[in-house]
Amino acid sequence: MMERTTYFTLPEVLEQLENNGYRGLITAFDRESQKQILFAEEGVYVISKGPRRWYRLVDLLRKEGNIPLHVLEDALADEKELNWQKSLGEILVEKGALSQKALDQYNRRIVEEEVYDLFLWRGAKYTYDPSATPESVLGKQRGQATFWRVDPVKFGRQTFERIHQWNIHPSLIPHPTTIYTIDESQLGRLKDLGLTRQMIQEAQRFGELPLRSLMRETTLAKPELCHLIYTLLNGGVLFPMPLEVAAAKGQEAEGQGAWERAASFYGYICFASQLSLDYFRKYLECASKAKKEVLQESLGFVEELGWTLYEQGRFSDGASLAELALEFSPGNLSLITLAFHCHAQLANAEKVRQLGQVLGQLLVSKKRYSEAESHYQYLLQWFPEDLEFKASLADVYVKEKKISQGIELFQECAAVYEKQNKAEEALRIYKLILDVEPNKKDVAKRAKSIERRKFLKKALLVGGPVCLVLLVVLLLVRENIRRNRLEREANAFVGKLIEAEDKLGSVEDVKKRVEE
Repeated sequence: MMERTTYFTLPEVLEQLENNGYRGLITAFDRESQKQILFAEEGVYVISKGPRRWYRLVDLLRKEGNIPLHVLEDALADEKELNWQKSLGEILVEKGALSQKALDQYNRRIVEEEVYDLFLWRGAKYTYDPSATPESVLGKQRGQATFWRVDPVKFGRQTFERIHQWNIHPSLIPHPTTIYTIDESQLGRLKDLGLTRQMIQEAQRFGELPLRSLMRETTLAKPELCHLIYTLLNGGVLFPMPLEVAAAKGQEAEGQGAWERAASFYGYICFASQLSLDYFRKYLECASKAKKEVLQESLGFVEELGWTLYEQGRFSDGASLAELALEFSPGNLSLITLAFHCHAQLANAEKVRQLGQVLGQLLVSKKRYSEAESHYQYLLQWFPEDLEFKASLADVYVKEKKISQGIELFQECAAVYEKQNKAEEALRIYKLILDVEPNKKDVAKRAKSIERRKFLKKALLVGGPVCLVLLVVLLLVRENIRRNRLEREANAFVGKLIEAEDKLGSVEDVKKRVEE
């Protein structure tokens, strides 16, 4: 029996790390992003994937331009050739293009950005593996991780202390759409809160920018931004914008055609209040009129909430939200998946069939055959006799090179179609089999038999009216011939009568002959 995975909150997973002497692997993830943070004896390793990943070393070096491009490209080629057994930084240090001190500074920036991003990642789930090592996590491809040579106990303890210093609770971690308002009457207190001049300047940005925009545009490093936000919140200087103010500002921006700004206010209302499909519609309508990137980001937030509703057992709300979002992004695989699973939990067979068919086709079109196989097998639990789903699963088997399974299932479908007198469907399946195995004589024979019957039926359908006309014409001709023959016979008989009459002569002659 498989063990159930235990998930932690951020404070809980950092407490687990502390209890294990700041050794082990923290994995943070949602449906799109994942961070693995490994505390090892020699330092801290980070592997980050998805939209929440910060800059990699190569990104920082390209951005700053301190290393000639050709040197950087050569080092990247070497890294790939070595199958990432060495990192880009190590290769650049060996080439003399980068000092070890500079590399350590870059890696520190990357690791701190990735770790402190956890403090602003609402909805992340955490797992912890106390026995993980660089060998078990990274294997021979250590070069794919960012490694900062630091005392893991000192760095881990400093990170854990932030939980208490900033009074962080999972429910207080802000959503990316959150818009904060600063109490201007409290601005004079900022220096008393131990903030740097740069932090005080950045505090002026609060007012209309959502957190996600602030995170993109800030000049502060992530540890400093977290310190600024949580210090101001705990100090009573910063607070979420009142929803009625956000609604008024959203309407104002909408009236001005400032669609991105309007979407920001409506998005904040959507994620800061109870579910309102009316506001979600406004949010997506404004986002769809802004830049493409704004709509994509908005759809991502909506999908994330939809899955949260799903996990909470609010399947009807999750389905409604997904279907609303699909109006603005038809064919969106993720949203269709969400809607499908919600309706499956609601036991809505009609929707399961409809969305299941679309979802299966999308998975196949994207060549995600393993997922498509599982999907069609699941659909057949709902609809065991559905031949279209069986044929689709057979097609997936063939695409996965599971030829014998595919052909067996195809033949089963074709046989049932023939019993149901659905020759066209049966022939289509037989042709699919022959595309895979042209030498299957029994299948070729069945296909030819169906094609022959099909031809005869077509000939009958097309030739029937012509034959009927010919038959009528033939009957008319025969009738005409019969009439002509009868007319000739009648004329001949009359001629004979006249001839006989002439031979008899007059009546008097006849009387004389009788008397004699």
